[in-house]
Amino acid sequence: MAYLGQYNTEELTELQVILLAAKHLLEQGEKSVAEDGTCLYKGEGVLCCGAAPFVKEGEYKEGTTYLGWDYRQEDLDENFQTVFEIQRIHDGYEVEDWKDKFTIMLKQSGHSASLLDNLDASIAATGFEEE
Repeated sequence: MAYLGQYNTEELTELQVILLAAKHLLEQGEKSVAEDGTCLYKGEGVLCCGAAPFVKEGEYKEGTTYLGWDYRQEDLDENFQTVFEIQRIHDGYEVEDWKDKFTIMLKQSGHSASLLDNLDASIAATGFEEE
């Protein structure tokens, strides 16, 4: 699973962002939420929101939730809309719907949904290398 601040969206393509987020959330298999159900970027243990791996280092403040990050216009890069949609998938849909939502994202960005069948190979095929 991914962790808070792991990836820099300025160095990734849209496809890499989608695939890395899909791998993270589908492997995690549960939402990162507070006791009251509020979605959290950094939850208990290793849990984190779908957007959390793309939050820039130093940007996260303990307890930051949905409205705390996504409207800071000065920090946006070209992948912001993609990350925002990933956050919406995590926050707004049930876990069992996540794969279908990533399928839609891939199709809307002109890619095959079959990329979700083997995420490790699909990610590697984009040229992404883990640091």
